[in-house]
Amino acid sequence: MTTLKRLAWGLVLATALWSCEKEPTVLAPGPELSDYLLSDESGSEGIRFQVDSTLYDPVAGGTSVRVNSQVWTLDPVDAEEAGERLFLVSKRDSLGARGQQFWRWSELADGAGITHTLGGVTYLSLTRPFTVGSQWNALAFASPSLVVSVEGEPVAIHKDWGASIDSTGTYPLSNGKAVDAVWVSHASSENRIELRRVREVYGKGYGLLERRMDILDSQDLRDLPWEQKAQRGFSLTMKRLL
Repeated sequence: MTTLKRLAWGLVLATALWSCEKEPTVLAPGPELSDYLLSDESGSEGIRFQVDSTLYDPVAGGTSVRVNSQVWTLDPVDAEEAGERLFLVSKRDSLGARGQQFWRWSELADGAGITHTLGGVTYLSLTRPFTVGSQWNALAFASPSLVVSVEGEPVAIHKDWGASIDSTGTYPLSNGKAVDAVWVSHASSENRIELRRVREVYGKGYGLLERRMDILDSQDLRDLPWEQKAQRGFSLTMKRLL
């Protein structure tokens, strides 16, 4: 090998070694899942949700429709585990009826997801990565064949669920602020006789901001809006009050 070729190969080798020794590119850290656990960033006012529901019940000659509105007030309770938040939910509707239950939010031990448990059912609410189109099994801790009674009628609430991230961006709060947020679908399935649609919004530093559920069945094959042809099931809208 000539002296000129040796010099050329030496330069190539030195360049390659220098490239290997350069500091690796450090990517900006992504959002922590714990930032999206349900929490109170609004101060001393506490956590409240407006909860509106419509229940459908088949009766002789048609469908009975019952509308209900409640305000849920959440009081924190000391949690037993790290990465967990436990709330006592006090419910009050427009007629003065009251009720209470616990609502538990937890970060998985490996930090890969957030679950919430309400009414004895646990959902895998959010997972990494926060990428549009990311998918996971929201029913990893719940029975896919769960049947609940709605106005005395059996409804397969978990039929055809499949969770994914729809979008990310900023969410305008009612107090004039805006927060980083993630829009999630837990179910998005529809045919002529069944609708399973569950969508949620999570805000950084706040956790759940909205939850909308449409779990509806019908034997009416006409192309009508679901609020007109639903015969069994429920629609529910929860929205955080700030």
